[in-house]
Amino acid sequence: MGLLYQDNERQRMALRERIIKAFEVKAFSEGPSSVSLGCMAKELDIDTATLFKIFPTKSDILVALIRQLSTAWEYEQERGIIEDLPPRDRIERHTLAWLKLKREHGPIFWQQLRDDFHEVYKLYQSERKAYFERAKKNLGGAIRDDLTPLLALSNLLALLKNCSDYAMCERVGVNPEDAIKQAIDMWAKGALK
Repeated sequence: MGLLYQDNERQRMALRERIIKAFEVKAFSEGPSSVSLGCMAKELDIDTATLFKIFPTKSDILVALIRQLSTAWEYEQERGIIEDLPPRDRIERHTLAWLKLKREHGPIFWQQLRDDFHEVYKLYQSERKAYFERAKKNLGGAIRDDLTPLLALSNLLALLKNCSDYAMCERVGVNPEDAIKQAIDMWAKGALK
C-alpha cells in the first residue's frame, strides 16, 4: 500500500509541475487572465476535472508559480554565498537573471497579476520583500561603514531599474546587459568596502 501511494503521489506531483509549467508559458505571453484552463487541459491531454482537482482556480496555479519562482531566487541567493562569490559578482548574477526573467515574462503578466489577482499579487510583493531583505542581510556587511546600507541598496535598485529600461538603453546606445554591468561597477566602486 505504501509504495502504491508513493507512486500515485509522484505522478500527482509530476502532473502538478506540468500544469504549472504550461500555465507559466501561456500566462507570461498572454497574461494570466487570458489563459483558458479548459484549453490548457486539452493541450496537456488531461481531463478538466483532474486539472481543477489539483488547482481549483487560476489563483491557485499562480500561487504555486510565485512560490516556485521565489524558491528559485532564494536558492540563487544562497548559491552565491556558498560559492563565496564577491558581493559585486553576486549582484551581477542576480540582476542579469532578473533581466532574463523580465524579458521572458512579458509586462502583461505583471500588469494582470497586479490588476486581476490582488491576493496573489500581495503574495508576490511579500516574496519580493523577503528577497530584498535577504539581499540587504547578505550585502549589508560589504557596504562601506560610512554609508547607510539600506540607502546604498535603494540607490543600487534605482540604477538597475533605469538600466533595464530598454528605451533608455536604446537612447544611449547600449544593451541592457552592458548597462547593468556598468551600473553595478559604478555602484560597487563607490559603495562596497
